[in-house]
Amino acid sequence: MIKCSRSDLSKSIFIVMFLVTGLSFCCNGQTQKSYGGASVEKIESVGGDLSFVCDVKDWPTVIGSDVKIIVKGIEPPGVLEDNGAADGFYRQQVKEFVRKVLKKAEVIELKNIERAETFALKANVIVDGRNLARQLIDKGFAQVRKKKEIEKKTDPKSQDASNDNSLVASKSGKVFHASTCSFVKRISKENIVTFTDKAQAEATGRRPCKTCKP
Repeated sequence: MIKCSRSDLSKSIFIVMFLVTGLSFCCNGQTQKSYGGASVEKIESVGGDLSFVCDVKDWPTVIGSDVKIIVKGIEPPGVLEDNGAADGFYRQQVKEFVRKVLKKAEVIELKNIERAETFALKANVIVDGRNLARQLIDKGFAQVRKKKEIEKKTDPKSQDASNDNSLVASKSGKVFHASTCSFVKRISKENIVTFTDKAQAEATGRRPCKTCKP
């Protein structure tokens, strides 16, 4: 007979509720809710689709073993061919790069965890303090996911971004600011992108401004 401590049982109940609730959010088409963070205990395998399979630290085996994690906020470059030679080459290169980064990592953190549309989780993956999404973008293996909930372009004819409470960044910049930050005035309207909250901005690999501290 397998014995289970009250602590383990509580964790199991919590995580099951988390997965079920996340699935209901996906099915109902509602905005995803963040479920905090966790740490990776062991990498099981790496895919060529900007994902990897791992064991999650301190999660019960029934839930935390062989969990597929999708790197949040990015997607493959738009120039890839569907089912073509370029796609196959890309997947192999991505797999080798991510495997190398994760293999030498001392600490792998999963932040702002959400339930993916498939039976997987998506999260901001922080490897030894560095955002994996940003590393993939810098290497040319990914681009910022083109979805309104991640990044929204500001219409040059619309109200100035500094008049609202959104977070603001330059298209090519690696830092995001509060809309009232003095640096925002230096960004042309054509190059402004906005985010509704800090999680969305960080999902693109950008960091907070050290001056305005949004």
